[in-house]
Amino acid sequence: RLKQNIIRDNDYAVLREQLSEVETAWDKIIISQRPIRRNLLVSALIALVVGRTNLVPKKIEALGVEFDTSQQLQFRVIIGAVVVYFLLCFTREVIREWDTYSNYIDIRKTVVRYRAAALGQKENFRPRFHREFLTFMSGFTVDYLIPYMMAVIGLGAVYHWFPDRFFVF
Repeated sequence: RLKQNIIRDNDYAVLREQLSEVETAWDKIIISQRPIRRNLLVSALIALVVGRTNLVPKKIEALGVEFDTSQQLQFRVIIGAVVVYFLLCFTREVIREWDTYSNYIDIRKTVVRYRAAALGQKENFRPRFHREFLTFMSGFTVDYLIPYMMAVIGLGAVYHWFPDRFFVF
């Protein structure tokens, strides 16, 4: 019986270490998402402005580039491609975060199970985001929903996917 407790304690320590490693990886992913999210939002906003107002520069002095009428259409296509690129990068980061979060939940469940067994208590696992549903939903909206919506609206404005009455401004 003493040997089983030592094994459980060792397993518990290993699980706590794994949990710490996953939390660190998760934090790194969230930090790496910030510039990608920012770039997606900025490019989508530029696409929205260009698509709705038809403000396409005729000349970019810093680069020494001039656009004629046919090249202005290509400029819109390039802006749309940039939005798609950042949208794909952001989606990749979201998938990485979800995978890491799934690992975190699995390890956390095992830690709770070991702790409950060691203390002779009933297992009570409840993920952190379920405690405060409103906090979870506001974070989800700001971190994921708004960037995706802005990207779709920006692409729709550049490529004229939506009727003019869709945009109020």
